Amino acid sequence: MKRNRLIKKYISVCKSLFPAIGKPEREYLKKFKKDIIESTYHISLDSIDDLYSQFGTPEEILKNYYLMYDTSILIEKVRSATIIRHVVSFILVLSIIGIMYYVFYLYNTYTSIAYSEIMSYEETIK
Repeated sequence: MKRNRLIKKYISVCKSLFPAIGKPEREYLKKFKKDIIESTYHISLDSIDDLYSQFGTPEEILKNYYLMYDTSILIEKVRSATIIRHVVSFILVLSIIGIMYYVFYLYNTYTSIAYSEIMSYEETIK
């Protein structure tokens, strides 16, 4: 059980270093995890340092993965991930501003109704 936890933590650390995770990265990590499980099946793992010594540090794994790809593809992936982050951030800021405006409007409406004088008068017809 400890072995599975160590492998999961190792893969998690490797995954966190990727700037953008698309389908190729997920497939690479899935294959890498399968390779780790198969090659450490008969070996006892005491700590994550055993995985680092046998397979390399997460930085080395990331470096080896990116050596397989053309730099123009990598630059495009990072650029598109950055654009998506900016767009999501912009939409989030606009949503927060809109919600704040709506709450301000509701509060003004509430205070104007709460503090308005209710005028009632009786009219008698003779």
